[in-house]
Amino acid sequence: MGKKKIRHRPSAVLPLAPSPFRHPMALYVLAAAFLLLFLYWAYLFVNTKAVLIYDAVDYVNFGRMLAEKGWIEFFRTAPHREPLFSIYISWAMKLEGVFGVPYWYLVKAINMAHLALAMALVFWLTRLLGAGRIVAGWAAFYTGLSPALLNSTLWLWSEGVALPWPLLCVIAAVYIWRECVSCNGRLSRVAGWSAVFTGAFLILIMVKIIAAAVLSIFLGLFFIFCCTSFVRKDGKRAMRALLAVILPAVVITGVLQLYKELNGHYSGHYVLTDRGAWALCGNTTRRLQPLTQERFAQALLSVPRLGLCEQVYGGRACAFWGFAMSDQYALQAGAEAAARGYSLEQEDRFYLSRSLELMRQHPFQEALLTAVESLKMLCWENRLFFVQYPRTPAQIFSTGWVVFGLCGIWALLSLAGFCCGLVKVFHGQQGLWDEGSSSAPVARLFTLVFLVGFIGLYAIFFIDIRYGLPSAPLFIALVFSMFY
Repeated sequence: MGKKKIRHRPSAVLPLAPSPFRHPMALYVLAAAFLLLFLYWAYLFVNTKAVLIYDAVDYVNFGRMLAEKGWIEFFRTAPHREPLFSIYISWAMKLEGVFGVPYWYLVKAINMAHLALAMALVFWLTRLLGAGRIVAGWAAFYTGLSPALLNSTLWLWSEGVALPWPLLCVIAAVYIWRECVSCNGRLSRVAGWSAVFTGAFLILIMVKIIAAAVLSIFLGLFFIFCCTSFVRKDGKRAMRALLAVILPAVVITGVLQLYKELNGHYSGHYVLTDRGAWALCGNTTRRLQPLTQERFAQALLSVPRLGLCEQVYGGRACAFWGFAMSDQYALQAGAEAAARGYSLEQEDRFYLSRSLELMRQHPFQEALLTAVESLKMLCWENRLFFVQYPRTPAQIFSTGWVVFGLCGIWALLSLAGFCCGLVKVFHGQQGLWDEGSSSAPVARLFTLVFLVGFIGLYAIFFIDIRYGLPSAPLFIALVFSMFY
């Protein structure tokens, strides 16, 4: 009798690209680079100080309120900004009395821990995108070395604690999708990865509320998968995809609803935060003012926020494309709403209806300037803000050719990585449904979906350069995955 052939069932485990490095020297060089990087972190940790200005003042005040007066006072004075970073600051202020260490050092430690987690997740995602270990290692290394990302761990703004969560959202979505596609997939594994997905998005929403809209796009993709599986009478796949929709939707909606209820109960304002509709009205009003060729040129030159517009047209003309002008229009609308005696909820409806009416009147101008606004997200590797550095790093990163060079190179690389990923998604559509294929098509799809949703939604409002930092690790992963 011949030997019985063993048939191997396809697995839902994601196949990764091989890492064909034959010379251990590449690994030694990478390890030495990481050692030097962490020494550099320690140097900056000790020798830098955050500048308390603008939004940082609000975060510190809210953190002190939580530390000294608790949650009741926080909700009584609501609405506030997204709460997570203020919670971290409140923890640091409480630990200040225990360890005798100023709270801003503890906040820096929390921020650096988030950057370290982002580095690990960049490595993971770059591997899922098809790159080898050494390439993925260098992607993680640059994530930790990036002047802009490292600067975000040294200030008292919220972007630093947002860095790892978009990566984890994308990674979890990849594993959920692959588990749903596999004929060998298990409901328990879908539930486990859906829990990770839910937690990552919930944390991100508590830092950047706009992520709630990005979540709806992800859930829409899983719902489409569920519907197509149901039409094909594939009940098991449909059930797994349905679980991936229901679990995050129920949990996150429940938490956000509870937060709104607490705001409404203690402050009388049944809202999550206090900025969305107000900012939309101000930016839409500014953006849809009469557009001349000169003003459009100013808008283009204002994209990198490196003073190009000011050098050509002067600061007064270019100030039109800054946040101060948007806030001025929003304040005017707020004064009109207050004169009518509107409540906070009525004000939000007033701001939204006015914004939509302006968009309806000028759809082409709105679309054009929204596209221009989105380009700012590519310029995430930019000047260093709101941190006092020692002399040598300050001199290096204030040098014109260094700032322009890093910003320009990474803007072009980010655009190239995005376009390359887009082309590969269209050419590799079959890989999305083939359980035996590489994970790269699925990872590429969800990375691009997150970037399109995150950038597109922000562009409708107003993009400050720092708003692009949470998406920067995704761009880094896409860029380095081009080189495998």
